[in-house]
Amino acid sequence: MKIVHIIAFIILIVGALNVGIVGAFDYDFLWMISGYNELIIRIIYVLVGVAALLMLATHWKSCSSCCGSKMSGPTKEINL
Repeated sequence: MKIVHIIAFIILIVGALNVGIVGAFDYDFLWMISGYNELIIRIIYVLVGVAALLMLATHWKSCSSCCGSKMSGPTKEINL
């Protein structure tokens, strides 16, 4: 299941970056890499949507920040 999560995350990031590029520059990168094929672009957008739903449904299992467990890496406590 971890590989599915990684693939969904990558697809979600690519889709989010594409939306940002469309909003900022009015240039649809996914449309260009699909060869301007409407069927391929629809499949890509459906995959981005499925990836978003998968991440939404499984996020609580994999995110240590949201689950309340300790985060990995260095942390610094502030004493007041």
